[in-house]
Amino acid sequence: MYKRFISIILFIYCLAISGCGGGSSANDINGTPVANTFSNSCIIEDYPDAATSTYILPYPVDEQFNVVKGNCAQFGHNIGEFGDLRYTYDFAMPLGTEILAARAGVVVSIVESFTDGNATPLEANYVSIQHEDGTFAQYVHIAENSVPLTIGQNVAQGMVIALSGDSGVTSAPKLHFEVINSPFEGCVPTEEIGDCQSIPVTFKNADPQTGALIEDQIYNALPF
Repeated sequence: MYKRFISIILFIYCLAISGCGGGSSANDINGTPVANTFSNSCIIEDYPDAATSTYILPYPVDEQFNVVKGNCAQFGHNIGEFGDLRYTYDFAMPLGTEILAARAGVVVSIVESFTDGNATPLEANYVSIQHEDGTFAQYVHIAENSVPLTIGQNVAQGMVIALSGDSGVTSAPKLHFEVINSPFEGCVPTEEIGDCQSIPVTFKNADPQTGALIEDQIYNALPF
């Protein structure tokens, strides 16, 4: 079930971003820019206070990477028939960069058998981690055979969970990161497809601290 869900998400995502085109920029209803808002559907007030966020940036302290695709992007990170995937970030990363658990949880799914650079829909490696509140973090496009974890394993926040890669359809190495709200099994092609609900995420150790991460902004990971 988990693998099927991720395959669905990756299929629609890869179709939408083939070539990794950017989105149009706009402002929310309050006039405050929110990470590449193609529509007015990403509202700054919907994001948790970064100072008390339960998430850290998914890469090591003192590393810094660019958000190459932000929330509410025109291509891929938006709302469609496969649910609400607007609250997703893509970080540009060199191959082999350590990916950290943004939040503690339990490993529920791993796919790491696809080769890097395959440029093939449905063939992106990923790790899914469930948090104590029932949400799931998805770490996608990771490198082949780079996951030092097992299904059911508990992971601490900041633990290395994989290495970055470029498996699946992507024009450059990157990490696709999103948090999906429960129920996880609702994210399948049924009449309940709208249950694929991504949620706004902030990171307590992001520098600069902008709350919602802004597209084309570089963020340094501070100690947490």
